[in-house]
Amino acid sequence: MIFAKIIKDHETGDRHCYAFIEFEDKESCAKSYFKMDNTQVDDISIQAYFIQSVAKLWSQYRPRNKRSNNHFRNGSVDAIKQQKEDN
Repeated sequence: MIFAKIIKDHETGDRHCYAFIEFEDKESCAKSYFKMDNTQVDDISIQAYFIQSVAKLWSQYRPRNKRSNNHFRNGSVDAIKQQKEDN
């Protein structure tokens, strides 16, 4: 495991009973999934799901400069038109 984020209520600080965990490789992810899915920790049932994080993928399209009108580096309408014209 290389990262874990327990989701909490911003106002109360109470946990929402879910978390996001990032693993270094697929093997360690699968091992953890099969070990923890449908188990009990402190009388709480654990259910594991595989998801793909889009936060890191999305970061490549975030504006680099807040003053810029080009909101998407690679996915803007202008960039797509330019790619089509170049091909």
